[in-house]
Amino acid sequence: MEVRVCGWRVDKEEEKKGRITEKWKGWEERVEKERNREELEKVIEEVEGWIKGKIEECREGRKWKWKNKKWWNEEIEEKYKRGKERLKE
Repeated sequence: MEVRVCGWRVDKEEEKKGRITEKWKGWEERVEKERNREELEKVIEEVEGWIKGKIEECREGRKWKWKNKKWWNEEIEEKYKRGKERLKE
C-alpha cells in the first residue's frame, strides 16, 4: 500500500519505520545530552571543591607563616633587648 508524504510516494510500512527510528534517534540524542550535562556538572563540582580546598590550604599556610613570623620577630626582639642590656652592664 502506498501513501503520499510531502509529495513523495512511500510504502506505509517504510513510513512507520522511519517515524519510529527518527523518534528513537531523537530520544537517544536527548538522553545522551542529558548524560553529558550531568557528567559535566559532576566534574565541575569536583574541580570547584578541589580549588576551594587548595585556597583553604594556602590561607592556612599564610596564617601559620604569619603567626610564626610574628613569634620569630618577638623572639629576636627579646634577644636583641637582652643583648643591649648586657652591653650596658
